[in-house]
Amino acid sequence: MLGFAPGDSLNIPPGNQNPQINLTFVFVFSKAEGDFDGSFSLIGPQGLVGAEIPIPRAHVVPDSGFVSIFQFKPTPQIPLGRYVAKVTLNGRSYEQKLLLRADPTAPQPTTH
Repeated sequence: MLGFAPGDSLNIPPGNQNPQINLTFVFVFSKAEGDFDGSFSLIGPQGLVGAEIPIPRAHVVPDSGFVSIFQFKPTPQIPLGRYVAKVTLNGRSYEQKLLLRADPTAPQPTTH
């Protein structure tokens, strides 16, 4: 991972309306116990990005947890907008929201 962007937004330099970037999503489950089957998906303004990714079965012992890491390297070209990264475990969904937006602090490209 080259950088870490806590929060729910990622600023994209101007002129990149359909960026192709590396995204990694980390889900930490701290109070889990038992066997878990599931999947990961990224949903954007135009629907599902790529394919739903199955999660290998996890067996979690009491008083522990587990981490699921999903990497898009690089993503397909995706438009700016709102995204939801979703992990589904045993039928229950957990979501992280992300906003890809044009960087409001960057100088705008000039045209001649």
